[in-house]
Amino acid sequence: MENIEQHVDLLPKNITESTLIHLRLGDVVAGNEWHEKLKRPLEINYIKSLLADDINPKYVIGKCFFGNESSKNYEECINLSNVYLNNVINELQAEYFNSGNADIDLFCAIKSKIFVQGRGYFSKLIGEIRKKLNLNSFETETCI
Repeated sequence: MENIEQHVDLLPKNITESTLIHLRLGDVVAGNEWHEKLKRPLEINYIKSLLADDINPKYVIGKCFFGNESSKNYEECINLSNVYLNNVINELQAEYFNSGNADIDLFCAIKSKIFVQGRGYFSKLIGEIRKKLNLNSFETETCI
């Protein structure tokens, strides 16, 4: 928490009053391997249902990620990730927060009022940290 406070100027000014949504993008969007299929992005309507009564400003974090074992259809995954990201932003009237740094994204997720867990290990890590700090989160199905 001390490290977060040292970098709070890099976070959105209203992050403590905001809902942060983490999206797993990249290989999982259109990859063909079993582990990619298990982590397909959350349906937009599912996210909307979680946040039906939420009036907080909303931010989205997430970048295209490709693991060593990823499918090689990179261009397709990137293009479909961009479409998905834009659809989430538009549907939820959210703002994309692109810090360019995983630590800053983590800080942002911890400082947010509400966190919506995406799929994958980074999102799971954030959810576990928030649990230990007794912070509000929406855990989502089949997070690996």
